[in-house]
Amino acid sequence: MRKFLLAALLVGAANVAMAQTVTFGPYDELEEWGDYSGFEAYDGSAWECVPFNFYYTNSGTQLLYLKDELADMAGKDITAIAFKWYCEGAYIAPNPHVTVYITETNQNAFYKNPDTGCYRYFDVSRTEKAFEDDIEFDGYSYDCFVGDEKVITLSRPFHYSGENNLVITILGEGIDECTSGGFYMNFFATDLENRALTAASDKKPLSEILAGDLYAEKYNVSTINMPVHQLSYEDGTAPEWTWTSYVPKYDEDLNINGFEAYKVKGFSTDGSAALVERVLSAKAGEPLVLRYKVEASVSLSESAKAQEDNILQVSDGTVTGDGTVYALSKSDGVVAFRKVASGVTVPEGKVYLVSEQNVNDQIAFDGSTNSIAGVETTQPGDGAWYTLSGQRVSQPTRGLYIHNGKKVVK
Repeated sequence: MRKFLLAALLVGAANVAMAQTVTFGPYDELEEWGDYSGFEAYDGSAWECVPFNFYYTNSGTQLLYLKDELADMAGKDITAIAFKWYCEGAYIAPNPHVTVYITETNQNAFYKNPDTGCYRYFDVSRTEKAFEDDIEFDGYSYDCFVGDEKVITLSRPFHYSGENNLVITILGEGIDECTSGGFYMNFFATDLENRALTAASDKKPLSEILAGDLYAEKYNVSTINMPVHQLSYEDGTAPEWTWTSYVPKYDEDLNINGFEAYKVKGFSTDGSAALVERVLSAKAGEPLVLRYKVEASVSLSESAKAQEDNILQVSDGTVTGDGTVYALSKSDGVVAFRKVASGVTVPEGKVYLVSEQNVNDQIAFDGSTNSIAGVETTQPGDGAWYTLSGQRVSQPTRGLYIHNGKKVVK
């Protein structure tokens, strides 16, 4: 039986101390030059290797964690991911270009299309990178050797809310050929079944493969057990709410804590305010305004429904200002749709409104509070009073309200 192999992620030569850690599998038992005869390993297909597969130029994996497993990390910053590695023999030291994304999700399994058998990666297109750099592994020899603990220290720690499940995506691209000399890789596994989705390709970088469905016969894709590894974390501060354009790739479930999506149903009577409504699911390609404080990633949901009455549009990179185009922007802490100057192009992927009615330079969409100004649930201009979240009140007290399509302070 082949010796088992454990992958390593290396950033510099120094090890990173992990005062607070969460481990998956018998991480501490995997010691240098230890006896691994009793450990479970992935076996069979060559592509079932995580986080990297050095048989291929490009490889990578997504790891799916349930919130109960990460209870100790709730409200903390994830700062590092650690693996240990085992080499069965090779002369070439691989040097992948590594990218790491970390996101939250309300899904607890990888989506598999029942009709096509395609797996789908969680969408990370709207997620900032937690790490990106070239990684150099130590040279290998034919001496079977388990290396020291190797760590990716995140350049951008991720604040985990503890309210959702978690997805970590690790990509390795541009890997040198490492199959000479009988080099073979295999990885120790935990008993967490179908909690890793891995893919490899000599032709396409994983960043491209992430954009669509995955076919095992085309890209060597498998759902396999979570690998043995370790996460480190430390105290951190929750980020502030952020606003942005959002155009989902797939039909999506958007009901995630700290992650709110809104469509625009119309305008107030005088056109000065956008009438918005929160949506909990969205169709692929639908322009939305996103408000978030965790960088959530969501997969396709069978319960997603088509959204109607949405006048938001999304720029294809050719839309320019003509006096009627208003693009989402933030100025002096206030989010609004502001008139795009003549000849100025709205960037591709950014949402905008078209209005010939408004005489002002902006359409109210105020992100300075915990709700959005301009929300109404009935016809504007009806004389009723509404809170900023769209709730009708019979007798307004002190505060900020929507009345006849305008913000009014009582």
